[in-house]
Amino acid sequence: MILPPTCSWMTHDRFASSICKSRPLPIRSAFSLLEVIIALAILAGSAMVLFSLLNMGSQFGQIAHRRTVALATANSILEELIATSRIDPSNTEITGVVGQSDPLGYRVRVVPFGQPSPNTGDALKLQHITVEIFSSEIGGGTTEQKPLCTLSRVVRTRAKIDDAASRNDSNSGVTYQ
Repeated sequence: MILPPTCSWMTHDRFASSICKSRPLPIRSAFSLLEVIIALAILAGSAMVLFSLLNMGSQFGQIAHRRTVALATANSILEELIATSRIDPSNTEITGVVGQSDPLGYRVRVVPFGQPSPNTGDALKLQHITVEIFSSEIGGGTTEQKPLCTLSRVVRTRAKIDDAASRNDSNSGVTYQ
């Protein structure tokens, strides 16, 4: 049993002396049921918030991965188009599908950019090439899909000149084909 502290300094007050003489407070050895329920409710609420944050982080990670794959695919298509010189000014839009397990639709648009150089005539032209990557195959419907990523580049291309001009240029040493 724990004894109350000595109250000798309170003896002049009748009320204070009665408090000092009262029985000592019992020692608590456990939590009450109400305290346990409140603690469990706070713990459950915190766990729900943490799990929702984990779920949200997972979703954002999947979106970031999908966009990264789309950007790498767009860059690959654009570089292949430029490297193989398959830029045809008469065909302004090319569509297709890339990938087997997770197919991505793509659209390539080629638009003339600016005016031809006055020094070289129509031999050198600038083309604005835009590659758009979609999450699925591009449908023929009227609804526009929002692309996962869009990559654009302005490229200098050699225009195809008619057969009479397919020769060596004696001034510059360049062969047009």
